[in-house]
Amino acid sequence: MKRLLLLLLLVLINILLLNAQNLCPNGDFETYSTPPSTYAQICLSTGWSNPSGSCSLIAGTGSPDFYSTLGTGGAKAPGTFWATISPHGGNDFAGFATYYSSANYREYIRTTLANSLIPVTLMP
Repeated sequence: MKRLLLLLLLVLINILLLNAQNLCPNGDFETYSTPPSTYAQICLSTGWSNPSGSCSLIAGTGSPDFYSTLGTGGAKAPGTFWATISPHGGNDFAGFATYYSSANYREYIRTTLANSLIPVTLMP
């Protein structure tokens, strides 16, 4: 039992001392070409895209959303069609459905990382 507690303590100390890697460019979605005017416009946020390649709402395809308090129409936040939502900070954020059981439907967004991942060991 003592060994387990010691191991847990060492792991927690290592985790607390590690520096996080900020590899996600425009992670707050505050840089964009134009404020969104409808749903499915994630491509307006600099560096982000929809893997289907579309920048509009197309039935049957993933259509992740770019929301903005400065946007218009369906992309205006808070008070969208689905719920009253607002960004944690700033004016912009993304939204997507991870799974719809009735339609076997999924959405996701993608971006290119700023740097390669660097492996970190917890214990020397």
